[in-house]
Amino acid sequence: MTSNQVEIRLFGSLRVRRADGTDVEPHEWSTGKTADLLRLLAVSGGKPVPVDTILEALWPRVDRTRGSASLRTALCQIRRVLRADCITRHYEGMSLGPALVDVATFARLAGDCRKLAGQERWADVVALAQQAEALYVGDLGAHDPSVDLLDAQRTALREVRLQLLLDAADASVALQRYDDGVDFARRAIGIDSFSERAYRALIRSHAGAGEIHRAMEAYDRCRAALAEELGVEPAPQTRALRRQVLEESSAQSEQTIAAAMTEASQRVSLLELIAQVAADAGHPVEAEEAYRAAHTLARRHGLSIVSQASPGKVPARRVTPGPLGIRDLVRELNRELHRVPAVG
Repeated sequence: MTSNQVEIRLFGSLRVRRADGTDVEPHEWSTGKTADLLRLLAVSGGKPVPVDTILEALWPRVDRTRGSASLRTALCQIRRVLRADCITRHYEGMSLGPALVDVATFARLAGDCRKLAGQERWADVVALAQQAEALYVGDLGAHDPSVDLLDAQRTALREVRLQLLLDAADASVALQRYDDGVDFARRAIGIDSFSERAYRALIRSHAGAGEIHRAMEAYDRCRAALAEELGVEPAPQTRALRRQVLEESSAQSEQTIAAAMTEASQRVSLLELIAQVAADAGHPVEAEEAYRAAHTLARRHGLSIVSQASPGKVPARRVTPGPLGIRDLVRELNRELHRVPAVG
């Protein structure tokens, strides 16, 4: 938001900046009714609000004459505080003049996100959602929480925010930005603890990040919330996602095991070869060390030893210091075998 126009922030506590750049202090409104009148006019997005609607919302238990007098007093106070003739009377009612209102900006960003999500422009969806979330510092405030018009607007804005967060969570998953996906999904669940779409985005985000246990915890929370409050099970789509995550995790585990087995088998073969070379060259100490390393690694992974020799039975030809290259290679491989993850 920039200067040269009145800036009004309705999310959370009311904050107003005049066109000259000075901030309005809360006590300047004099009464909570005056602040709520400004909220009603600002949240309407520049559209006229009927006088009867305003009177019914702010002075419901006062006769029309007294209510109209209170309305005129509040209007004068707004003009005085803002130092501008910013309220226009219409046949249909009254409206706030040009102003920068955070609620209007938020609604525009949320609408743009919806359109971009339909076009699968995921990066733009996330970027706009982050801008919109920076504006939403709290629900639409009110001095009098019983004002129905403001309460209806508050509920509508929460629904808009929920849709925004769901779109952003799905976009983050599509972009493999799983941390953002978790953040958006959790915020959505904070608004609607029964939103299975939000839970599915959370499950996908955790699973994409390799956090399978957290993905399953998210599913369990979803199931518990639905069962305790609504007495229902998760939808087939949510249950299918759980099975998919578990199946993919199992397949990935099998691939990891197969890769580890292949690597272990290659190391065993290499150790056996080095042991045989060392034995043939008359270096029994190094040969024995290599054979022991091969057998240890083979036992760990359930592999078979191809060589007929075994530790303790390496033929000794002549005991001379082994070549530095062979000795160092054997010891390095012996150290490396401990880095190969055990299977099973």
